[in-house]
Amino acid sequence: QMAKAGVSADNTTYAIIIDGLCGTGRVDTAKRFWDDVIWPSGRHDAFVYSAFLKGLCRFGNLGDACHFLYELADSGAVPNVVC
Repeated sequence: QMAKAGVSADNTTYAIIIDGLCGTGRVDTAKRFWDDVIWPSGRHDAFVYSAFLKGLCRFGNLGDACHFLYELADSGAVPNVVC
């Protein structure tokens, strides 16, 4: 809907969406959003990864969280105290 309205999302927008989806238990929807929107956009930094890692850990998806942490390092983003 944002694209149709001519509004572009930034990393803050993506992090808020991921946090909201994970916070309501919709981790699978957050994963699809990551795969379909965030990853292809190339707009994924430590802030966005952190939101997703927090959601994955909150619901016990530690294997996926480890995968994303390694992906974070491979993407060139530097893990920090947040993630």
